[in-house]
Amino acid sequence: MWALLAFLLVVAATGGFMVRRATAPLGGSQAAQGSSVGEVSRRNPADPFAVGAVDAPVVISEFSDFECPFCFRFANDTRPEIVSRYVDTGLVRIEWNDFPVNGENAEAAAKAGRAAAAQGKFEEFAQAYYKASAPISGHPHFVQSDFERFAQEAGVPDMEKFRRQSTDGTFDDAIEKAKAFGTSIGVSGTPGFLVGNQFISGAQPTEVFHRAIDAQLQKAAATEEGA
Repeated sequence: MWALLAFLLVVAATGGFMVRRATAPLGGSQAAQGSSVGEVSRRNPADPFAVGAVDAPVVISEFSDFECPFCFRFANDTRPEIVSRYVDTGLVRIEWNDFPVNGENAEAAAKAGRAAAAQGKFEEFAQAYYKASAPISGHPHFVQSDFERFAQEAGVPDMEKFRRQSTDGTFDDAIEKAKAFGTSIGVSGTPGFLVGNQFISGAQPTEVFHRAIDAQLQKAAATEEGA
């Protein structure tokens, strides 16, 4: 079973979800492009921040910030192809990790994303957010009225609950813990990705992700054969 790759499940500081701790730190203030580290993945069937099979051979752990222009470049230009080629075929799972480092707008967007996730609509909210971000050059600077519009487009069922949770302190602690977790493994900028145990920094060309994913798939297959 792919899900039985040898990493211990422990509770990590990402809002209470189960996480597979990195077996080695990324090191320094920023991980090196292409460096190999321990896998960081949750593989929780109830995870509202994930897409793809829970037992997919490879997990992409994405550390992202809604306010980051490079994050929505990845989301709009590269992610759809990865989803079509790898996620929809059961080979890859993508797990989102909050890492809002671009000021108050980023923190507010992270809270809105979690409020949507609390009602099972994170993916839909993120897609609405990124679609609106596509024509923008630079930081989108979206505000609460925009978040509510995206939540409505996403089909969030209880908008009053969304408004309350996206503006009060419901998710403050979870977001701070998520940022602390990213920092603890060496993530310092967005977007950052752990493709299996290989770190990729920034919105790299799609081919960079293909090479990393294919290498990790080969590694996973070799591990399975040797088990």
